[in-house]
Amino acid sequence: MDRLIDWFDRAALARGLVIAAGAGLVITVLTAAADLDAGSPWAALSLIAVLVAFFAGGFVTGRLVPGRALSHGAMVGLLGFVIIQVLVLPFSLFSDDGFETEKIPGLVFVAFMLSNDALVGGLLGSRIKPRESS
Repeated sequence: MDRLIDWFDRAALARGLVIAAGAGLVITVLTAAADLDAGSPWAALSLIAVLVAFFAGGFVTGRLVPGRALSHGAMVGLLGFVIIQVLVLPFSLFSDDGFETEKIPGLVFVAFMLSNDALVGGLLGSRIKPRESS
């Protein structure tokens, strides 16, 4: 188990998670506070903002660990989703609706989507070469 933990670059994961989960959490809380309808254009914009945040987190991680960008990008997406859900779960438990088990397949899809989003960000981050300063 220690070999698996040592295989991941903790500093790169931490930097990607700060971007992805930090921005994602802020956007999620603001969206929940605004009580947006699912069909609202603001809800669509908040989803796009979360996708951009997770892509950026994967991109930063891919730049830091270009040899393992895919695994690190996917891990940033998955861990970022888990962090946001763990922090938001108490609020959904004590809301008027409570936690609905029908939402679990949707949450699994969102976790998959954000993980792939950060994975693509990691891939592009590892492929784009930094500019040489003159």
